[in-house]
Amino acid sequence: MKRRYIQALLPILVPVTVIFTTASPSAGQQTGAPTTILCGAIDMSRVPVELEWVDLLRIDVEPAEVVTLQAREGLYWGADIEPGSYRFLRFGGSDGTGSPDLVYLFPPEGVSWAEFDPERPDFSTVDLGQREIVVTDPGLYYLGTRRVSPEGPTRYHSVTVGVPGEKETLERLLTFIEDPAHRAIIQRRLNEIGKS
Repeated sequence: MKRRYIQALLPILVPVTVIFTTASPSAGQQTGAPTTILCGAIDMSRVPVELEWVDLLRIDVEPAEVVTLQAREGLYWGADIEPGSYRFLRFGGSDGTGSPDLVYLFPPEGVSWAEFDPERPDFSTVDLGQREIVVTDPGLYYLGTRRVSPEGPTRYHSVTVGVPGEKETLERLLTFIEDPAHRAIIQRRLNEIGKS
């Protein structure tokens, strides 16, 4: 997938607000491989790009690994995520013109754009300065919603917003998820939300 990077986008997304909601595996899941789902939303309605993917950086392994989550209609998710520590790295998608994907970076704190090459970051020395997403137990990890807004012709910023919230995100996510085990995890969390 070709990607074109836009510098100085989303300056200082730190700390990334992360809301964890973990669900215990059901008895049926304990006999098979544990399943973990990470999900959230990015409102891109104010920018000319459709969200198509989100990259996380797994930072508890050497070398650090990029994990790409799928995205559709403003939602992003990844299933069967391995236990470990992750940080947001970048996200993006198509502008509908057939050009390479536009990439929005979560820039490293204290690193100028002249020093940071998004194609070849030195993950061993770059501190992204964000809260870690720590995956420990199987279940659902809801990562919240952010809105991306322009700040001029080439600069953008991102803020945490409450819409869509966890319930709406999960209800919409069910329309894209086909795997029965993954659907069961989402439905279980929706049932918990409905009881509270």
